[in-house]
Amino acid sequence: MDFFGRDSELAELGSALAGDKFEAVLIYGRRRVGKTELIRRAVADADDALVISCECKRASAAVNLRHLSARVASALGLPADYTFATFDALLEAVFRAATSQRVVFVIDEFSFLLREDPATDSSLAIAIDAHRHDALLKLVLSGSYVDLMERLVDADSPLYGRFTRIIHLRPFGYYTASMFYPDYSPADKVLMYAAFGGVPYFNSLVDPGRSAIDNVLDLIIRKDSILEHEISEMLLNETNKIAGLNDIVELVGNGVVKYSDIVARASQGKQARPAYALGRLLDMGILRKVEPINAKGNKKRTFYAFGDNLVHFYYRYVFSYLAERNIMNVSDFFVEFVENDLREKYLPMKFEEIAAEGVARLSALHRIEPPIYEVGTYSFDDPRAKVNRQFDVVTRDRDGYTSYECKFTNAPVGRAVVKEEEEQVRGLDIGFYRLGFIAKSGFADNIEAGEHVLLTLGDLYR
Repeated sequence: MDFFGRDSELAELGSALAGDKFEAVLIYGRRRVGKTELIRRAVADADDALVISCECKRASAAVNLRHLSARVASALGLPADYTFATFDALLEAVFRAATSQRVVFVIDEFSFLLREDPATDSSLAIAIDAHRHDALLKLVLSGSYVDLMERLVDADSPLYGRFTRIIHLRPFGYYTASMFYPDYSPADKVLMYAAFGGVPYFNSLVDPGRSAIDNVLDLIIRKDSILEHEISEMLLNETNKIAGLNDIVELVGNGVVKYSDIVARASQGKQARPAYALGRLLDMGILRKVEPINAKGNKKRTFYAFGDNLVHFYYRYVFSYLAERNIMNVSDFFVEFVENDLREKYLPMKFEEIAAEGVARLSALHRIEPPIYEVGTYSFDDPRAKVNRQFDVVTRDRDGYTSYECKFTNAPVGRAVVKEEEEQVRGLDIGFYRLGFIAKSGFADNIEAGEHVLLTLGDLYR
């Protein structure tokens, strides 16, 4: 799999694995985000260290102890069938080995072990406290259950204060994800990010030698596609454990995005805990909470949106039409149920999300001045004038707010579009000191370049 976009994380982990002092590194993030590959790359450079790399299984604590014992025993020259009596004994052996040499001890998918044996973190804390000053150990724990891993650094966790470095590995943004398909047009890159999101594994499946649409059809829409099975593993199987999870995803997909509405609708006639299910979806990165930048903490103006484009795409176009998809030719299904909505609604919506990320990126590159402090949605409400409006891409800098209008159309943006937005904003008692326009197809000649901030789709990928 191609490896890029993790330079800072790789440098930090590499620094931890070098040197002669004890290090405990926590690496966490959702499944398929690249934790194992990051660790593998960093460990490959730890040439003069004894490397003990283990991966926990989705199995009982006893099974995992046997599995970990086999790896540790092999590395330490013990009999191949040796099994430590307890996890504490295994840790004691590893720490003892690290008193005379540098040892890199990796426990990948540690959250599987922690779920089966909650006392594991206490055992680790005791071993660290006993040996951290006399062991050349580099302990690396990784896990995909984000909520469990984040609890390890809570003040009430036995491991609180023991980690020397914490790395939260997140999906790629739109720009880094586009490196998987560098020769696609900017418009096709929007489609790919809108469909696959920023999870490295999902994007690694894309064949850049085929068209963008063919990749979407084959990897997501086709019956029994590889990513349909991935979504089942990632999300649908969770419905057996958490009541109401699937219902909430469908509700948000259907435009029910306020907390009170979600809880009310998901609770109807069911033994469910929608607030808990909603929290799990946030932990998994499937959903995200959106607070307008001018109304932080205002629950009435806060709403929920998809944080995972693959799940959003699947639920919008496949899950909603499973019966039809299962009997139709994939190309016919695309034309009948996907094509128009994709072009007219879904891609323009995702273009706005990419634009919000894009202006922040361009600001960091000093291509937009003054520097942007924050970017997000902006909520405007004037009860007297009976006007309620949300602006989807607004930035804040030292001079105030800039509102960006995004146009994902095949025609260049002309003076009429700009004038219409000027008049709408002018008619509101609102605090925008300038306007910006981000256009898929550029701008007509009758728009003056210095009048507003003008960005093309190409600018976002340049």
